[in-house]
Amino acid sequence: MSDGNGGTASVPVVGIGASAGGLEALREMLTPARAPTGLAFVVVQHLDPNHESMLAQLLDRHTNLEVRQCEGSERIEADRVYIIPPGRGLAIRGGVLELTDFAQPRGLRRPIDDFFLSLASDQQVNAACVILSGTGADGTTGLRAIKENGGVSVVQRPESARYDGMPLSAVGTGLVDFVKPAGDIVDCLQAFFARRTGEPKHEEAEVVADHIDDLCRVLRNAVGHDFSGYKRTTLVRRVERRMHVLGLSGAGQERLGRVRGAVPRPADQRYPLLPRHRIVRNAAGQGDPAADPRARSGRGHPHLGARLLQRRGGL
Repeated sequence: MSDGNGGTASVPVVGIGASAGGLEALREMLTPARAPTGLAFVVVQHLDPNHESMLAQLLDRHTNLEVRQCEGSERIEADRVYIIPPGRGLAIRGGVLELTDFAQPRGLRRPIDDFFLSLASDQQVNAACVILSGTGADGTTGLRAIKENGGVSVVQRPESARYDGMPLSAVGTGLVDFVKPAGDIVDCLQAFFARRTGEPKHEEAEVVADHIDDLCRVLRNAVGHDFSGYKRTTLVRRVERRMHVLGLSGAGQERLGRVRGAVPRPADQRYPLLPRHRIVRNAAGQGDPAADPRARSGRGHPHLGARLLQRRGGL
């Protein structure tokens, strides 16, 4: 939650998006959770606005976390599950949940995207988004915002979801950090936030910085794009964060050490230490390859370079 000084407090906020088949997935996800998790959960599901929701009561029977339907003005607390009410949208500002009215008619509403967008802006690196069973693509746009603000994303394994439309749409962005069965997601998030203790450790950042030129050389040889002109601190931060996502510490340093003299692999074999999401944040609509002649090579275009790597399988 916000600390009042433009930062975030210690409780990570996990936004959960679900639609058709979501109740089953939510039960599977929350049943294994045992307090203290150190996490707060906000569930945004597509609900019929004309009927009272029993979602909070149904989930309360399957978890030892406190479950409540949101009434507005709740300040986020750890080990609580907040449920969106029917017929209303949800936002978070300053670590406080707010009910919103929909501007779009029913059928065009995207409550999961709406909440993820506000979560990304309000919590930034303290935000996590989870996409569970559902049809359509609600949540995909919000997932992009979560990633561009430094948060983490988890998607239910599509083959385990009753409806795989939303999980497949999310995975298709190439920005998802973890794809897990619903029952493994809480443990995954706990482990991630336990590893990520705020700012990168100075020693680890130094190890990455010592090898960044070698990483750029291997990438240039493997996928044809030169990252050496990118802001060095940004590259170091992204690689170091990817090590946290992968759970690498000493092993990650050894892997970085092996980069020196590495033989480039085919472009369809990914370099797992490198983040797949864009290295330079960009606003929606900027960096359109079709609108920029520099896009043909990727040079001189800060956003396209990372996109080229995604397409070629480099990140």
